[in-house]
Amino acid sequence: ENRARAEAARYRGPFGWLVRIAVPTALVLVLSASGLGLVQASDGSLPDSPLYTVKQASNNVALLFARTPEGRAAANARIANRHRMDLDNAEQAHKGPLVRLFIAKAMVEASDRATDQALLIAEPGRADAMKNLTHLLQAEEKSLNPLGNDPRVQVSNDAKGYQQELAADILKLTVK
Repeated sequence: ENRARAEAARYRGPFGWLVRIAVPTALVLVLSASGLGLVQASDGSLPDSPLYTVKQASNNVALLFARTPEGRAAANARIANRHRMDLDNAEQAHKGPLVRLFIAKAMVEASDRATDQALLIAEPGRADAMKNLTHLLQAEEKSLNPLGNDPRVQVSNDAKGYQQELAADILKLTVK
């Protein structure tokens, strides 16, 4: 009973509130730091890696916090660019066509969303966003070339279809 009273007195003192807050705050900081480390570790992961789901969650969080057309266009462009780099890395690592097509599909979908959002941006920022996005789309088309030249007909056709989608997005941006 005396020990319980001494403990209670320690929490009631002038800094008692600090003791009660210190542990949960430290726990939140440790978990946040480890979460950020996990996100950074997943940065170079490909779809056949267990960390790829962390990378996808990171992309979804970025999209969740993008509220304006400018923010959504920029977030989707960053995601598309990450997928483009993943596609190049998968090509260099000699990953199979299913992995590369999965990445290519995600890249084209993000680019399409970025294009749609860029068209909603008001001037004066619209022209710069459209110019930057056009360069990204052209780089993505080049990244799809190895898949488009694949000897497997279905793989080649899928890649060429993705290239056509990118060309249509480029056309949307240049016509406006």
